Order: sequence, then structure tokens, then C-alpha cells
Amino acid sequence: MKKIFVAVTALMVFFSFCGCQKAAANDEAMSALYEQLYEKFPSLGALKEKYSADYYGDDVTWSEETMPSPHDADVELKITRMSHTGIEISVMTFNNEGEEMFIITSIRVEEAGSMDFLGIDKGSSRKDVIKAFGEPGRVDDEGLHYEDESGYNAVTFVLDDDDNVWRIRYSHYAD
Repeated sequence: MKKIFVAVTALMVFFSFCGCQKAAANDEAMSALYEQLYEKFPSLGALKEKYSADYYGDDVTWSEETMPSPHDADVELKITRMSHTGIEISVMTFNNEGEEMFIITSIRVEEAGSMDFLGIDKGSSRKDVIKAFGEPGRVDDEGLHYEDESGYNAVTFVLDDDDNVWRIRYSHYAD
């Protein structure tokens, strides 16, 4: 009985260690991705400057809506969506005690060259994604799913029949 207990305990420790290594690799990649996104788009103004109609012409579509915060009726949230050929970005801005807050809430990439995620772009292979992000937290028919330790930031690499990235979705869940 002791041998079985020791063997089971050793296996549990081994598998939990493997899981921690995987989670740590995912967290590092997700943290690097988060930094990349906010370095590229530190504010709504920077996003608008990068995707200005002056540069991209009439292909850029902007929409805005406002709504009260579900946590504080005195705080107004502004959702801004930008669509351009092959990419859509949604951001949320709000005023927090006099400071303008900016959160990238979602990005959808459907065209190569419109935006990369740690070097991964539409057309990258499954192998390239795993090299950049580590083993995914979840794999299903849709593709490879990653999220950070908090669960607030997630990225999904949707794969085509050839196991190449067909679409990329980034989400930041703001509560």
C-alpha cells in the first residue's frame, strides 16, 4: 500500500510540475504580448494616429458608443471600434479620478501583415505558434487557446485545414 501511495504521490508531483512549467511559459508569452500591444497602442490617440484615414484612406471605419459602467453609474465607458481591411480593434476608454484609462478589449486579425502577435501572423504554422507561446492551455476544433494567469487576457489562434493560422483573436476581459 505504501508503494502505491508513494508512486501516486510522485506522479501527482511530476504532473503538477509539468503543468506549472506550461502555465509559466504561457504567462511569459501573454505578458510579452500585452506589453507589445500597449507599446504599439499606448492610447486611443496612438491607435487613431496609426490607422488614420490620411494614411489608409476610406478603408478605415470608426464607430463609437457610450454606456454607464456596470460598477459605477457615474463612470461613462466609451467603446471605440476600428475596422480596416483584415483587422478590427475595439478599445474601451473611461475617466478614473481624472486619469484617462485605456483598455484594448479585442483585436481580430484576418489578413497577413495587418498585425503580428510576438511574430505570429496569419499563415504562421502551429509549430511557430507553440514555439512563440508554449503549449496552449486548451486545444479544440477551432485552434490553440492561451490565457494569462489572471484569465483577463486571452488569445486564440484559429487554424485552417493545413494547421496554419487563419485568424487571430485577442481579448481582454474587463469586469
